[in-house]
Amino acid sequence: MSVWTNNRYEYRQIRRYHGSVKAVVFDWAGTVVDCGVFSPMNTFVKIFAKEGVHISESEARGPMGIHKRAHIEKILELEEVHDRWVKVRGAPPTAADVDRMYAHFVPIQMEAVADSAKPIDGVIETVAALRQRGIKIGSCTGYPMAVVNILKEEAAKFGYAPDCYVAADEVLAHGIILEHQEPNTKNCCRIAVVTTIVQSGAIGQK
Repeated sequence: MSVWTNNRYEYRQIRRYHGSVKAVVFDWAGTVVDCGVFSPMNTFVKIFAKEGVHISESEARGPMGIHKRAHIEKILELEEVHDRWVKVRGAPPTAADVDRMYAHFVPIQMEAVADSAKPIDGVIETVAALRQRGIKIGSCTGYPMAVVNILKEEAAKFGYAPDCYVAADEVLAHGIILEHQEPNTKNCCRIAVVTTIVQSGAIGQK
């Protein structure tokens, strides 16, 4: 919905969409694959353990869905985790600590993600039903594209292949594709999907 206003007139026009559903955007882990979101949860537990700090499964899952670097920051903001960190490390966590942990996260997740690529029961049938109605399938995630590239190939082996893929490290908070791309139908689809992702809050800032 968009609102047109003009300060010279005491009225406004509101545009509302009344058409049919054109696309559905699905998250990956916990939505179409990896029921229970075990794969990234386990990776977060591992990278914190590497720092000598224990975190629980619930603490690891807390901010699931956002960019994984931001996810690490959110875990560190938890009071109990912050206190454990200071006790073990002797100082509050810094941006350099977050960068180091994220650098550890990506290769561990790349190695683990293939084992959690099988679609959840009902996903293939649901996507088929949507496509029969002419609805496009998009995908969003807090994973970086390095992980998505592996995940999408493995999921395709089971029959799940969205029409477009958008990873957390491809967008900024305002929803602009980071790399330059030539205008064509595929990229118009990608831009529309990115806008949906950011408006829904599914992806945080890069």
